[in-house]
Amino acid sequence: MADANKGSKGPSSTAVEAVAGLMAGTSGNLVGHPFELVRTRLQIDNRKAGSPNAATMTSIALKVLKSKHPMANFYRGFTPNLVGGAASWALFFSSKSNFEMFLATLKTNPAAKLNPADYFIAATLAGGLTQLITNPIWVIKTRMISTNRSDPGAIQNIWHGAARIFREEGPLGFYKGLSMSLFGVSQGAVQFAFYDPIKNFYLARQRHAQQTHPDGRDGRAEKLDVQTTLLISTTAKVIAQASVYPYQVVRARLQTENAAARFGKGVRGVARRMWLEEGFLGFYKGLGTATLRMLPSTWTTFLVYENVRYYLPRYMAGGEEKNLS
Repeated sequence: MADANKGSKGPSSTAVEAVAGLMAGTSGNLVGHPFELVRTRLQIDNRKAGSPNAATMTSIALKVLKSKHPMANFYRGFTPNLVGGAASWALFFSSKSNFEMFLATLKTNPAAKLNPADYFIAATLAGGLTQLITNPIWVIKTRMISTNRSDPGAIQNIWHGAARIFREEGPLGFYKGLSMSLFGVSQGAVQFAFYDPIKNFYLARQRHAQQTHPDGRDGRAEKLDVQTTLLISTTAKVIAQASVYPYQVVRARLQTENAAARFGKGVRGVARRMWLEEGFLGFYKGLGTATLRMLPSTWTTFLVYENVRYYLPRYMAGGEEKNLS
């Protein structure tokens, strides 16, 4: 990703990426959390898909709606999801930008542009770093949203969850499912291997059109419009989601309480038991919900990210110029 702030006043590229990611992650989680809750509960349901008593998106949603505090239950686990999501996107985008700049310095031709493989590598490294730092938050979140607050033994809040995990499982309890989370980094890598090249191609076409037929709106060639942002982000996310979805189901089961007894021991144990008891479709439980959840969340995340990334350095640079004048 090109450094939009190079040679200009205002915050550094890393700071812009961090702020844009923080705001994007916060907005995306506000929109997508109820879908995340339903998806997680679908993923940890080990009844065979299609059987009469198997959980469905509708049955889970209705159960929450019929509970004593439906809105509170739909947003159960929202605090760790918000903290984790905002921190993850801030860390991911800022570190991804730095990895991209590093990869650019390795090019023998200074004018050479990053290719899809470069974006894949940068996103993989940034995603791996992000997962290592934030995995404890995701373990707590998964355990909170897998139950209603009133369920026996349910975790009440993020601090209660952290204390219980540390007391009963020790520090390693916070890193359950980490291997699958690191594997899942490939989803983000695939997503940005498509998103960034498509975006750069579109902006290059815009710049060419601006040079050929100038209309006085120079900034248009450096900013994605709403429709284009929605189209590119949807295309990249759907491809990435479908390619690695089964890992999310396995990870969700690994991170629940009493996972070994309920689902099997370790990644291989969980996967083997799913295959034997639920078949191929078991690995795609919650995919429909995940698709519904991811689109509003993805749209919100990338619309906020692209707009903050575009306007923040220009706003800050303009403010500095006014102060100096």
